[in-house]
Amino acid sequence: VMSLTDQFVKRLGTYSPDLLDESGQMPDYREQVREVITPKFAADFDKEVATAEQLVAQGGITRTADVFATAVSSVDDDSARVLVAGAFTDSYQQGEGKQARTVDQEPLPFRFTVDLVMIEGEWLVDDFTPVSSPDEPGASEGSTP
Repeated sequence: VMSLTDQFVKRLGTYSPDLLDESGQMPDYREQVREVITPKFAADFDKEVATAEQLVAQGGITRTADVFATAVSSVDDDSARVLVAGAFTDSYQQGEGKQARTVDQEPLPFRFTVDLVMIEGEWLVDDFTPVSSPDEPGASEGSTP
């Protein structure tokens, strides 16, 4: 479950303009994420993926996900909850031609709770939720691990 959680976060949080097709979608990105999630979660993912595709198409955004740590919070025969901490790093192209340069943003730390379920003998991600720390009410994706 920890390995699958690591894969899920890296697949979900890693994309770039070279994944765009002629229609402005990222079919390979969609497929990579769908391979590790439940059909129920895929329906939600399909609604949200257009936002990432729009950022990539309009802003030339490249995002990479680094996972620092995973830990099993709970596990039984058919469900598990895993905590994961890491950072997303975004970059974008600025300028054209020889003047073009890549601008790297500061890494954005994240902490998620990832829920997994066993379906036909295979662990799949069923949902994930940003985690906030007790001293930061309302803190979410951008909170410090």
